[in-house]
Amino acid sequence: VAWGGAGSIAAHMAEVFIQNNPTGNVSLMLVDDPSGGGTAQATATATFTGAPTAAGFVRIIVGGRRVNVPVANGDTLAAIATRVAAAVMARTDLSVTATAAAGVVTFTTKHRGALANAQALIVNQLPDEPLPAGLAC
Repeated sequence: VAWGGAGSIAAHMAEVFIQNNPTGNVSLMLVDDPSGGGTAQATATATFTGAPTAAGFVRIIVGGRRVNVPVANGDTLAAIATRVAAAVMARTDLSVTATAAAGVVTFTTKHRGALANAQALIVNQLPDEPLPAGLAC
C-alpha cells in the first residue's frame, strides 16, 4: 500500500485521472507517507446501538466508495459490526481497514498524513437510505 497498491491514495488518483482522461497517459511519482510526530494513521468509529426490528442495509461510504452490508431482523450488534468490518476488509480498493468489537467498528486509514486523514466516512447519511428500523449508529 505504501507505494501505490490497491486502496492507496496513488491508486485512487490514477483511477480518477483515467476515468476523466481515458486516452491520456498518467505517470506517478510516489513518495512514502510522512513520518514523525503528528502523522499517525487516522481512526474513526461507528458505534451501533439498539436492535434491528426489520431487515435492511448498513451503507458505508468511504473515500467515495460504497459498501452495502445486509442486516436481518434480530441481528446482534456484534454480528452487524463484524459483518461491516468483514465487508470493508474484503474491498482492497478502500483506503481504510476495519475491525469490530462489541458492536463498534473501528476504521483506520491505510496511510498517514493530512490527505489520508481528511477522508469522509459516511454511514447511512442519505435521506433515502435509512438504517434498518430499530438500529442506530
